[in-house]
Amino acid sequence: MEAMLARLVEAESRWIPVILPAIEPDVVTPRSGLNLSRRVQVMRLLRQGEDTSRIALELGLSRAEVQLLASVQTISASGMGKAAGAE
Repeated sequence: MEAMLARLVEAESRWIPVILPAIEPDVVTPRSGLNLSRRVQVMRLLRQGEDTSRIALELGLSRAEVQLLASVQTISASGMGKAAGAE
């Protein structure tokens, strides 16, 4: 899990912002409130067995964001297990 988190941090550091022409100056696209430290908090609480609704409430995130991270954790854990079995 820590290795995956380190890879996420590395990937985020390589992102290059792209400036797109504004279609309508009045329209503002909301940014995700899920920064790296919140992701780490979500992952820790998920590992501790906390409910996704409670995590969302505690961290001020949408339940969908927390559920998405929970799904990613499940998928990556099953993938890591398969990779360990292949060695």
